[in-house]
Amino acid sequence: MMNFSRVLIMGATLIILVTSTYFIFDWNRMQKTEQYIRSKTAINFILIGLIFLNILCLLEGVRQIFLFNSNLDTLALTKLLNYNRVYKASIYISSGLVIIGFSQLLKKSLFKLRQIANQLNKLEQSWYQNQLRYQAITETQTELICRFDSDRILTFINDAYCHYFNRTKEELENSSFLETIFNEDQEKVCQVLDSINPHNLIVTHEYRVMNHQEDIRWHQWINRGIFDENGQLTEIQAVGRDITLLKEAEAKLQQLNLDLDNRVKERTKQLEAKIQEKIKIETELKQSKESFQKAIINAPLPIMIHAEDGEILQINDIFTELTGYTHDEIPTIDTWLEKAYGKRQNIIRPVINHLYDLETKIDEGEFVIDTSDEKQKILNFNSAPLEQLSDGRRVVISMAIDVTERKKAEEKLRHNALHDTLTKLPNRLLFIDRLNQSIERIKRHPTYSFAVLFIDLDRFKLINDSLGHIIGDRVLIQIATKLTSCVRSLDTVARIGGDEFIILLNDLESKIKAIHIAERILETLKLPIIIEQRNIVISASIGIAFNSQNNEEADDIIRNADLAMYKAKEQGKARYMIFDSVMYAQAQKRLELETNLRIGLEKQEFIVYYQPIISLVDKKLVGFEALVRWQHPQKGLIPPNEFIPVSEDTKLIIPIGEWVLLESCRQLATWQQKYPECSMLKMSINLSIKQLKNNTFVSKIEKILDQTGLNGNSLKLEITESILMENILELRDILRQIKSLGIELSIDDFGTGYSSLSYLHNLPVDNLKIDRSFVIEMNQSEGNYRIIETIITLAHQLGLSVIAEGIETEQDLQTLRDLQCEFGQGYLFSKPLPSQAIESTNFRYE
Repeated sequence: MMNFSRVLIMGATLIILVTSTYFIFDWNRMQKTEQYIRSKTAINFILIGLIFLNILCLLEGVRQIFLFNSNLDTLALTKLLNYNRVYKASIYISSGLVIIGFSQLLKKSLFKLRQIANQLNKLEQSWYQNQLRYQAITETQTELICRFDSDRILTFINDAYCHYFNRTKEELENSSFLETIFNEDQEKVCQVLDSINPHNLIVTHEYRVMNHQEDIRWHQWINRGIFDENGQLTEIQAVGRDITLLKEAEAKLQQLNLDLDNRVKERTKQLEAKIQEKIKIETELKQSKESFQKAIINAPLPIMIHAEDGEILQINDIFTELTGYTHDEIPTIDTWLEKAYGKRQNIIRPVINHLYDLETKIDEGEFVIDTSDEKQKILNFNSAPLEQLSDGRRVVISMAIDVTERKKAEEKLRHNALHDTLTKLPNRLLFIDRLNQSIERIKRHPTYSFAVLFIDLDRFKLINDSLGHIIGDRVLIQIATKLTSCVRSLDTVARIGGDEFIILLNDLESKIKAIHIAERILETLKLPIIIEQRNIVISASIGIAFNSQNNEEADDIIRNADLAMYKAKEQGKARYMIFDSVMYAQAQKRLELETNLRIGLEKQEFIVYYQPIISLVDKKLVGFEALVRWQHPQKGLIPPNEFIPVSEDTKLIIPIGEWVLLESCRQLATWQQKYPECSMLKMSINLSIKQLKNNTFVSKIEKILDQTGLNGNSLKLEITESILMENILELRDILRQIKSLGIELSIDDFGTGYSSLSYLHNLPVDNLKIDRSFVIEMNQSEGNYRIIETIITLAHQLGLSVIAEGIETEQDLQTLRDLQCEFGQGYLFSKPLPSQAIESTNFRYE
């Protein structure tokens, strides 16, 4: 039994020894084959076998000890000791094999761990260097750069961002990107940011922010979404700039380009130094190149990088979006010039060739390019040199800014500044410029001739008042079309305001040509204008002024044509007049009169004369008509027919009329208080259309009555028939307001304005005043007599009283009495007198 156990132990030990030795010395080969997995399983079985062997040895030893204790013979003791040696030997052998095997495994594992650690160390160094490069680029940018997560929490900000808002990185990090945004714009910004998705990576928006000085500034931000492999938004990288003022933006852009150029050069030198000093391997150089290309691709501006041999090295996505051309479509400068400039490429080529000799950044200027969709855009190019390539080729980076919309806006502003917005015709400014060109042409070519036609539409105001300004504008548009059709392409038709047009006729063969064009315009305007099924016929008055050799200015020629136009209106309208020196003399006289009128108004040179109005029944005084006179210090007393028309045209009639109204009311109030017999007298005062159209006229009457203490029943206001008929719709409400103050209204010069009798019963008037032209020849002309008879009969049928002007003889008085005319005035009773002379008559005129 003992021998069998010993043989079994020794056999097992030998098998384990051979197997362990094989695994130890063949480990390298095995771990690279499929046997590696099976060998690991075998080792586990060997270890189990060793444990089992040791247990057998242990049990055999116990048994021997037991036998030793029961048989204390020398032979048994010797066997026990021998077995113990065998047991120990097996333990030592198995333990040694295990230790040797595992030491080899541990050595191999440690070697692999050192290899993995070296690789991790290299990766860590590469990642750290890339981080330094990225941080250096972002921290040296002048734009505001930040990153924030999907909850708008800032995760990165550069120094420019901190400096702009005067806050530290510690204050800004983990704060909301929306904190610096103007409250009213935050919702809009959130909507824009929410629109970022894998199909819409880049969005641009503008909004207002509060800077560190608490000023509201406009910013433009370009945001790019960063998504994970599942398409989920992780971060947004934003680049912003202040665009408050365009000039500041352009200056900042130029500075940005200069800084970018310097940074590229400096960064390139740093990279070369680092590559020569530290980085020797090709993979890191490739990573650096890829980082630069990524920066170009993600840049917010269109960028093209090209070499001096014509190769386009790179264009970014923004460049492709702007022009429509991919890098494959424009691989060279030649193809770019052909596609973008076409026939203009020979002009642009020298400009591009010059770029390769640059030593610093330049602003190339603005160029018009053709995009792939056959549209045109205006780009402002800025270029700067980059470092030479390894093959010695010089490289230029060109950046573009799309200024198409800005140029369109500028062109629209220029056009609007030189053209009438309604008719699209040239305006006064552009017309004067072209007129000056014609004047300069005469200086070079004395035989050159031109003419200016000043056109004013007759009674156009009536169209605006009756049909409305919208119809009036449509009429003006068609008038502009008609005028343009009457002239040649080399002539200029302009609208200079309201219903006034002006035409420049260039290169005239003779003055007859200008007259023929004026006649053609008058004939064309006779054709009706059809608007909304209405036939509208309108005429025009035309003034013609020819050039002279007196070195006239543009304003002088326009003034001459204007004077001729006014002369045409005076002659009856719907005609033309040619300017002559007499018109200029009259204009000078008129200008002098206007100047003296203004001085006279300031110096109170006007006085009021009063002509009595008598009851034709009993010859008793019933009132006065107030008539203004001008007491000129040099020229003496100037009658109203000489200065009233000028005061009407210059609107000086408004302050003059207001003064007459105040003075007349004051005078009548004084007489009523001083002379009891004057308590029932009325004061008649003539009104101008300019006064009636003044929005404050009624309130001024109320103020004057209150100031003078005169009752409204003692006041009578006279309006000429022609003025009333031309503005009847406009004046109806004003007359009713005046009537509400107790003031009587009278139609002056009745019979001269061809009134429509149907209007009379709708007007709040109290009496009619017969013009003196009918009264003077009443007894010599049967026609005048019948007119007066008809007027008086009509007035009485309408419940109106009648006043006759110009009664100079007793026969005139008797005739009017026979016709039952109630009141009259004229030299038979008294001529107009100043207030002192009126008082000397004791108010008696029997």
